[in-house]
Amino acid sequence: MPGSELWTFTHEGWALHGIVQRPTSEPRPRIGVIVLQGNLDSSPKFGAHWMFRRLGDALAEAGYYALRFDPRGTCDSPGQCDLKFRDRISDLCAAARFFRSEYRLDGLVFWGLCMGAAVAVHAGARLNRYDKPDAMILCSVLAHPDDASLPEFGYRATTLSAFLRNTGSGNSWNKLRQLLTDAAYRRNAYECVKAVVVGYTNRNPVLKQLQADVSRVGALISRYDRPMLLIFGEKDPFWISFTKWVNPDDKLRLSRKPWPPKLIVMEDGDHVFASKAQMSELIESTVQWLHTLWAPANLTSSYLERPNGILAKPIVD
Repeated sequence: MPGSELWTFTHEGWALHGIVQRPTSEPRPRIGVIVLQGNLDSSPKFGAHWMFRRLGDALAEAGYYALRFDPRGTCDSPGQCDLKFRDRISDLCAAARFFRSEYRLDGLVFWGLCMGAAVAVHAGARLNRYDKPDAMILCSVLAHPDDASLPEFGYRATTLSAFLRNTGSGNSWNKLRQLLTDAAYRRNAYECVKAVVVGYTNRNPVLKQLQADVSRVGALISRYDRPMLLIFGEKDPFWISFTKWVNPDDKLRLSRKPWPPKLIVMEDGDHVFASKAQMSELIESTVQWLHTLWAPANLTSSYLERPNGILAKPIVD
């Protein structure tokens, strides 16, 4: 089985705690993947349904090094910090340099979910050509500024357009029935409406800066000149945002790039790929795409569902 190592590296006076899951044998080439979480409210290094731990296990089993780390002042990284989007970008840049140097990597990949994917895009643009990632995998990427205002990001504010996009899907009759019969659903609806009102009456300057940074994600994706994989769930509101507002009719000219991004839209997929089938497909898509860029010698991956999660099992070609 793959092993894991705990690390603490420092950046701008902050101690950043990380876990590296490593292959059982010495791979050639040595490729590292930094796994980046989205919402910091849900176990940064592990994520919903332990998806980041499971992904790290699968990557290590397939012959890759996987780093998961806590940004400054969160989880196991000590201190108190009013963490901002640009702090996360800076911390990722430091993690990339640390990971490349400490593990003598031949290649580096950023794998990000939601806001983590947006952070990856910005960090990829900030790093110089020697340190920037050799490839990026962006899942459910946050790329439309209105989506950055959704309450789950902790600002308790949203815009009317974001509210309508995220409540406009689904069966209207079921929503009406729940509104009439389900007190919890009514409370949630009230909180959503209140968030819209707050969003227009109390504009948070940190939120405004975040929205400005997120609005640049699409343009930065179009400028990235190395391989990229985009993964969305078919039912993810961010996929709707991406196709209707960020890149309608290929406005970003992604299909004309020297390395056109590979796009996977997962049937019935949600924002965090919560089912076993979705998680398995997410991991398999990740590893198979990485193998098209760097295939560790004599290894491929097959996938088995286990009671404690998904494992990638190496097999000899």
